[in-house]
Order: sequence, then C-alpha cells, then structure tokens
Amino acid sequence: MTPTPVILIVEDDESDIIFLKRAFRKIEYPHPLPVAETGRRAVDYLSGTGDYADR
Repeated sequence: MTPTPVILIVEDDESDIIFLKRAFRKIEYPHPLPVAETGRRAVDYLSGTGDYADR
C-alpha cells in the first residue's frame, strides 16, 4: 500500500494559511494539509512527538 502524501504547511500568518489552502483546493489536492504554526510544532509533527505523539 502506498502511503498518503502529506504536505505540511509551516506558517504563522492565518491569511497566508487560508491562501495556501485555497490554492490547494483550486488544484483539487485530495490529501490533508496539516498546519504547524511554529518551527517547533513542525519538528514535533515530523518526529511524531508532543501534540503529535498519537499520529
């Protein structure tokens, strides 16, 4: 089974997050777009620690 591709958005500006999600919707990107608001949260997401330990 091929894993689902994930694009992690690392951005702290809410309007930029909305813009990026809108752009991905426009191209009909079918996969989740998780958001990390800080570099630390991005590292936690990628390593599966902190708030993301259960994924």
